[in-house]
Amino acid sequence: MKPLFPFAARQQQNHGVTAVIRRDNGVGLVHLLFESGEEQPILAHCRYQSENQPRIQQRLLTEWVQQWGLRNSRCVALLDRESYLLFPTDAPPLPQEEWGLNLRWKLADRIHYPPEQAVVEIFERPGSAHLGESGKIYLAVAHDAQVQREVDFLLQAGLSLAGLDILDLAAGRLTDALPEDGQGVGLLFWTDHGGVVQVRRNRTLFLARTIETKRQQIWQQPTTDPSTIPPLVDFPAALDELVTELRRTFDYYENHFLHPPLEQLFLMPVVDGDWNGAVPSSQRHDEQSLLATLSERLEMPVARLPLERLLRNTSLFTESDLIGCLPAIGAALDWGAGGTGGQRVNFYQPRFYPQRRLLPLSALLWSGLILWLGLLGSHWGLHAYLATKRSAWAQQAVATQAVTTADEEAASRRAEQGCVRAWEQLSLGAVQSETVPAAPLLELLASNHMAGIWITALDVSHGEAQVKLEGHLLPQQAPRLPHYLQTLARHPVMAGRTVQGVQLETKAAALPQAAPSTPHDQQAVLTFRVTFGREARP
Repeated sequence: MKPLFPFAARQQQNHGVTAVIRRDNGVGLVHLLFESGEEQPILAHCRYQSENQPRIQQRLLTEWVQQWGLRNSRCVALLDRESYLLFPTDAPPLPQEEWGLNLRWKLADRIHYPPEQAVVEIFERPGSAHLGESGKIYLAVAHDAQVQREVDFLLQAGLSLAGLDILDLAAGRLTDALPEDGQGVGLLFWTDHGGVVQVRRNRTLFLARTIETKRQQIWQQPTTDPSTIPPLVDFPAALDELVTELRRTFDYYENHFLHPPLEQLFLMPVVDGDWNGAVPSSQRHDEQSLLATLSERLEMPVARLPLERLLRNTSLFTESDLIGCLPAIGAALDWGAGGTGGQRVNFYQPRFYPQRRLLPLSALLWSGLILWLGLLGSHWGLHAYLATKRSAWAQQAVATQAVTTADEEAASRRAEQGCVRAWEQLSLGAVQSETVPAAPLLELLASNHMAGIWITALDVSHGEAQVKLEGHLLPQQAPRLPHYLQTLARHPVMAGRTVQGVQLETKAAALPQAAPSTPHDQQAVLTFRVTFGREARP
């Protein structure tokens, strides 16, 4: 989905912060982009919707997060002022790791739930320069169930929660970036139960007081005819009460902290009495009248909070969205800029971090059963596969053995036939016999052949005592020649003759043409000569 604005396409390369505020009857979301070298961040997204049903609030926030691509975006959320308690107190005169019991005692009379269910945050507050005070702190306290509901609400929307701030600090930070902050400024805003005035200086909260005067007592309800709106002086009691409380607050600041008068008072724009949108345009005259009256009676500049001096692109959003999200904008400004020293509250403590939930016992049993069945199936599948492979290997081995046996038998037959042909083709001159019959010897040689050994000449012309043979053999058959000759000597045809001499010529000779065809036809062969004879008798 394309971003709503062109600058949103640079979101991946900028440091963006998302802030969410949820009230009993409304929910708002803003997203700021912080660019290096730019003082004012970009307001990329801003939306506030009046809604009092938590289920619909959840759906709206989830839709915004998905629509604007903010899933897993770094997020800070706010607790509304009715969801926590903020009050100043003295720091216990103990090491900070021992403050627990002491602070729990301080809380006992201020909260309506057991102290062990309280989530406590502490930040420093300035002491009196005149009295030399030190060790002053603010305590912010919330019920752990309320914190858990807010955490679940944000995590279910797909946001990456980084902090859970409070409205008092977030709203006050809207003035921190203004140049008037260095000399001290006041901030006035309203909640459902009355007004709140803050005094800040150099990004530090000095005072925060609640004023019972409600917005409805100051701003008139809208009418169809602006000319019929009564003038502001028709409400003198409420206005007098407001001015008195503001003067008392500012005087206390000047006298207690010994600081000069405030530079300016800023009035935060508000939504109407039941948070159903921005102050209608028909009431704009009343706001201007209120600013002018407060400025005159307080004798100090009073102005509407200049949001356009804090952010870029504010003109792209409706006034109702901007006003509803003002505290969220303050929180995003602070968290995106790195905070304001030690004055920070974060109720999102480690005990609220999402935990990996263990599966119930039934789910574990079913998972174990499924795993066991899977392993069993894998075992039988592997067993069947191996059996098939063994059968194939056995068949292949039998076929190979059959081919080998057939080849050996064929080679043997060829050798026998070749030996017979060799003797048939020998010239008559190769067999010399005068006194000893040669036929039995030829039959002996033909029937006792050995692969790789060929007889090329037979000589029995030296009488009955000697028989001479001449032949060739392959070099690799030389070790088997003695066995072959002993086999011939033991045959009855030799009539007791033994091997009396063997000559082996290492000079290679060509294979005779009468030899049978073998794979070694092209190899060189060795020549041997052997004599069989009887031992002379005494």
